[in-house]
Amino acid sequence: KRLLEDLGIKINEIIPEGASVKNLINLPQAWFNIVPYREVGLMTASFLQKDFGMPYILTTPMGIIDTADFIRQVQKNVNKLAPFFLKKTFDFESYIDYQTKFV
Repeated sequence: KRLLEDLGIKINEIIPEGASVKNLINLPQAWFNIVPYREVGLMTASFLQKDFGMPYILTTPMGIIDTADFIRQVQKNVNKLAPFFLKKTFDFESYIDYQTKFV
């Protein structure tokens, strides 16, 4: 959650964390899904992609390389819709550079 907040990404829902069936109605509002644990969310993400055209990210942001890859995938997915809804695009490369510079 913190990484997405650092990037200025609003989280729609975190399923199953504290969610109930009532939260499921909000799922189609997301621009994309993040599936950090394939065994928990992959089937749902696949369904949402198939039925709603909602992409998903399978990379778990752990370690420098996977975290950088994850952020770039977030950027790619955000930039598919941001120009239409927010009238801008995002570039997270400086964030990646800053976070990995001293490692």
